[in-house]
Amino acid sequence: SISKQTEIREEIIDRAKHNKQDQAIIPDYYFPPVLHAGPSLDTFNSEAMSRYYGIDLKITAPGFFDYSRAFNFKPLNINAKICNNVYIKSLWIYKQQMDIKTFVIFEFNKNPADSLDEKT
Repeated sequence: SISKQTEIREEIIDRAKHNKQDQAIIPDYYFPPVLHAGPSLDTFNSEAMSRYYGIDLKITAPGFFDYSRAFNFKPLNINAKICNNVYIKSLWIYKQQMDIKTFVIFEFNKNPADSLDEKT
């Protein structure tokens, strides 16, 4: 649901602010495909959002799965090192539709991109 997606986005923003990060990376909203166009929610993301929340916001590409439902399931705790003190803390396996799409969502201890260099 859109309200649950909004909760998830705001939790990410709150966590980034609590951790004194300069930026919060939040997912764009996911809308399921519809047969015909009709009224829709305006998802324009302006700089005003960053000013409102008091932190620089980066919105990911449009959502391709309903992440609000994905976190209804208990994660698998992994704690597996992948490189340079970067660990996969846990993962969620989420089936959007029976026998059609399965997604795996990873939670890292920190952003893996921050630990990459030309040798990695």
